Amino acid sequence: MVVARSYTTLETANARSVQVNEYEGDTMKTLIIAAATALSLAGCAGMPGGQGGPTRTAGQAIDDVTIGTKMKAALAADPDLSALKINVDTTQGNVRLRGEVKSVALRRKAEDMARKIEGVKSVDNQLMVTG
Repeated sequence: MVVARSYTTLETANARSVQVNEYEGDTMKTLIIAAATALSLAGCAGMPGGQGGPTRTAGQAIDDVTIGTKMKAALAADPDLSALKINVDTTQGNVRLRGEVKSVALRRKAEDMARKIEGVKSVDNQLMVTG
Protein backbone atom coordinates (compact mmCIF):
# COMPACT_ATOMS: atom_id res chain seq x y z
CA MET A 1 0.00 0.00 0.00
CA VAL A 2 1.38 3.43 -0.96
CA VAL A 3 0.68 6.34 1.34
CA ALA A 4 1.48 9.81 0.02
CA ARG A 5 2.13 12.73 2.40
CA SER A 6 2.68 16.32 1.45
CA TYR A 7 4.72 18.77 3.50
CA THR A 8 4.84 22.48 2.84
CA THR A 9 7.58 24.77 4.11
CA LEU A 10 7.82 28.53 3.76
CA GLU A 11 11.13 30.02 2.90
CA THR A 12 12.02 33.55 4.04
CA ALA A 13 10.24 36.59 2.60
CA ASN A 14 9.58 35.05 -0.81
CA ALA A 15 7.12 32.65 0.79
CA ARG A 16 7.94 30.02 -1.75
CA SER A 17 6.43 26.70 -1.04
CA VAL A 18 8.26 23.46 -1.48
CA GLN A 19 6.29 20.28 -1.63
CA VAL A 20 7.87 16.97 -0.73
CA ASN A 21 6.16 13.68 -1.40
CA GLU A 22 7.19 10.75 0.70
CA TYR A 23 6.11 7.26 -0.28
CA GLU A 24 6.11 4.81 2.58
CA GLY A 25 5.97 1.15 1.77
CA ASP A 26 7.69 1.34 -1.63
CA THR A 27 11.10 1.75 -0.03
CA MET A 28 10.45 -1.10 2.40
CA LYS A 29 9.22 -3.42 -0.39
CA THR A 30 12.31 -2.64 -2.46
CA LEU A 31 14.62 -3.39 0.47
CA ILE A 32 12.86 -6.69 1.25
CA ILE A 33 13.00 -7.81 -2.39
CA ALA A 34 16.69 -6.85 -2.64
CA ALA A 35 17.53 -8.72 0.58
CA ALA A 36 15.62 -11.84 -0.52
CA THR A 37 17.34 -11.81 -3.91
CA ALA A 38 20.78 -11.41 -2.33
CA LEU A 39 20.13 -14.29 0.09
CA SER A 40 18.88 -16.63 -2.62
CA LEU A 41 21.89 -15.87 -4.85
CA ALA A 42 24.27 -16.41 -1.93
CA GLY A 43 22.64 -19.79 -1.30
CA CYS A 44 23.21 -20.81 -4.92
CA ALA A 45 26.94 -20.04 -4.79
CA GLY A 46 27.92 -23.51 -3.57
CA MET A 47 25.83 -25.36 -6.10
CA PRO A 48 27.36 -26.89 -9.20
CA GLY A 49 27.49 -24.16 -11.81
CA GLY A 50 26.98 -21.45 -9.18
CA GLN A 51 29.48 -18.70 -8.54
CA GLY A 52 32.37 -20.21 -6.60
CA GLY A 53 30.96 -23.73 -6.89
CA PRO A 54 32.23 -26.59 -9.00
CA THR A 55 31.22 -26.45 -12.65
CA ARG A 56 30.23 -29.57 -14.54
CA THR A 57 29.23 -29.71 -18.18
CA ALA A 58 26.75 -32.17 -19.68
CA GLY A 59 29.69 -33.90 -21.38
CA GLN A 60 31.43 -34.41 -18.04
CA ALA A 61 28.25 -35.84 -16.52
CA ILE A 62 27.97 -38.30 -19.42
CA ASP A 63 31.65 -39.23 -19.01
CA ASP A 64 31.08 -39.87 -15.31
CA VAL A 65 28.11 -42.13 -16.06
CA THR A 66 30.17 -44.00 -18.67
CA ILE A 67 33.02 -44.53 -16.21
CA GLY A 68 30.62 -45.76 -13.52
CA THR A 69 28.89 -48.11 -15.95
CA LYS A 70 32.18 -49.58 -17.18
CA MET A 71 33.35 -50.09 -13.60
CA LYS A 72 30.10 -51.81 -12.56
CA ALA A 73 30.29 -54.06 -15.65
CA ALA A 74 33.88 -55.00 -14.81
CA LEU A 75 32.88 -55.82 -11.22
CA ALA A 76 29.94 -57.92 -12.41
CA ALA A 77 32.19 -59.85 -14.82
CA ASP A 78 34.74 -60.67 -12.12
CA PRO A 79 33.89 -63.82 -10.14
CA ASP A 80 35.89 -62.65 -7.08
CA LEU A 81 34.33 -59.21 -6.72
CA SER A 82 30.68 -58.43 -6.06
CA ALA A 83 29.09 -55.56 -7.98
CA LEU A 84 26.31 -55.64 -5.38
CA LYS A 85 28.67 -55.02 -2.46
CA ILE A 86 30.77 -52.29 -4.08
CA ASN A 87 29.37 -48.80 -4.60
CA VAL A 88 30.96 -46.74 -7.39
CA ASP A 89 30.60 -42.94 -7.36
CA THR A 90 32.17 -40.84 -10.11
CA THR A 91 32.45 -37.04 -10.18
CA GLN A 92 34.50 -35.21 -12.80
CA GLY A 93 36.56 -38.34 -13.48
CA ASN A 94 37.28 -39.00 -9.81
CA VAL A 95 36.09 -42.46 -8.76
CA ARG A 96 35.19 -43.38 -5.17
CA LEU A 97 34.81 -47.05 -4.25
CA ARG A 98 32.87 -47.91 -1.10
CA GLY A 99 31.65 -51.21 0.26
CA GLU A 100 33.08 -54.55 1.30
CA VAL A 101 35.59 -57.03 -0.12
CA LYS A 102 36.95 -60.29 1.31
CA SER A 103 40.70 -59.52 1.18
CA VAL A 104 43.33 -56.82 0.74
CA ALA A 105 44.22 -58.37 -2.64
CA LEU A 106 40.61 -57.92 -3.84
CA ARG A 107 40.65 -54.33 -2.55
CA ARG A 108 43.73 -53.64 -4.69
CA LYS A 109 42.21 -55.50 -7.65
CA ALA A 110 39.09 -53.30 -7.60
CA GLU A 111 41.21 -50.16 -7.41
CA ASP A 112 43.39 -51.32 -10.33
CA MET A 113 40.27 -52.07 -12.39
CA ALA A 114 39.04 -48.50 -11.81
CA ARG A 115 42.41 -46.94 -12.72
CA LYS A 116 42.46 -48.79 -16.08
CA ILE A 117 39.16 -47.25 -17.24
CA GLU A 118 39.60 -44.45 -19.76
CA GLY A 119 38.81 -41.03 -18.31
CA VAL A 120 39.55 -41.88 -14.67
CA LYS A 121 41.66 -39.14 -13.05
CA SER A 122 41.89 -40.55 -9.53
CA VAL A 123 40.55 -43.38 -7.36
CA ASP A 124 39.51 -42.95 -3.72
CA ASN A 125 39.45 -46.53 -2.42
CA GLN A 126 37.27 -46.68 0.70
CA LEU A 127 36.61 -50.44 0.46
CA MET A 128 36.55 -52.28 3.78
CA VAL A 129 38.17 -55.71 4.11
CA THR A 130 35.73 -58.02 5.93
CA GLY A 131 37.20 -61.48 5.37
